[in-house]
Amino acid sequence: VTIGPVWITTSIPSAVRGIAYSQQLNVTEDGTKTFSIVSGSLPSGITLSSSGLISGTTSTLLSSTNITFRVTDDDGKTADQVIAFSVADQPVGGTLYQSVGSYTFTVPSNVYQVSCKC
Repeated sequence: VTIGPVWITTSIPSAVRGIAYSQQLNVTEDGTKTFSIVSGSLPSGITLSSSGLISGTTSTLLSSTNITFRVTDDDGKTADQVIAFSVADQPVGGTLYQSVGSYTFTVPSNVYQVSCKC
């Protein structure tokens, strides 16, 4: 008895406006599989390949939206997964006046750490 594909990817990081994005969707199934979107849509500039790669660069800000992704295996069995997707704005730059230290700032779903060893 073959059960078909089972999703490994249940969430993905946010994209950042103006920065190239690349995220691979994964399932347990080996062999040929095709990914598609059955509900919702990605912003302009970001696409889903049939192999499950979400990639591109967008200039559109997007608050969290649910997208239903579908994978179909070579036997025609399908599995759907709802995944939240968003596009955050680039963090605003600034000047650090402390010469040594580690600083952390957060953009939705992403944490960036900056260290200064002067």
